[in-house]
Amino acid sequence: MARKKRTLDTVYICDTREQRPFFVDNPELETKVRKLHWGDYTIEGIERIAIVERKSGPDFIQSFTNSRERFERELLALRGYKYSCVVVECSYSDIVNGLYRNNVQPKALVGSVARWTSEGVPFHFCGNRDNAEQFTKMYLDFAARNIVQYLNSYAPSFAVAQAAGLTQVDRK
Repeated sequence: MARKKRTLDTVYICDTREQRPFFVDNPELETKVRKLHWGDYTIEGIERIAIVERKSGPDFIQSFTNSRERFERELLALRGYKYSCVVVECSYSDIVNGLYRNNVQPKALVGSVARWTSEGVPFHFCGNRDNAEQFTKMYLDFAARNIVQYLNSYAPSFAVAQAAGLTQVDRK
C-alpha cells in the first residue's frame, strides 16, 4: 500500500518592510505580507527553516557602508537557517566593474561577499529585479520540496517511535 505523501500548500510570505515586494502582483501565487524577524521572503510553514534576503543594487552597496553592522547581524542570523541566501538584483560584473554610485572599492565588495559566502550564506547576483524574483521563488520552492521529502522519509519511523512512547513532543 502506497503511503500518502505530505505536501505544502505554497503561501509565500513577504516582509512588511519590503518597499517593492515580489509576488504580490501575481494572481497565480498566494502571498501574505507580514513581519519577518530576519530576511524578506519565505514560505508559510517553513519560516524558521528557509529564508531569502533580497537586495536591490543600491541597497546592496549601502549594506557595505552605513548599514554594514546591521547587515552583518542579519547574515549571522541567516546562517542559522537550513536554507538561506542573499539575492541581489544587480550582476556580479556590475560589482566587479564598479558600476555603482559609491566610492567603495570593487575588490572590497567582492572580498566581503566571498568571506560571507564561505561563512555559510551564499549570494546570488541575478542581474535584474525580474530574474531576482524568479530565482527567489525557485529557491524557496526547492527548499520546501526538500523539506517535504525529508519529512516524508522520516515520517514512518517517527510515527513508530511516537507510538512506542520514544519521542517527546514539545507543546509550548
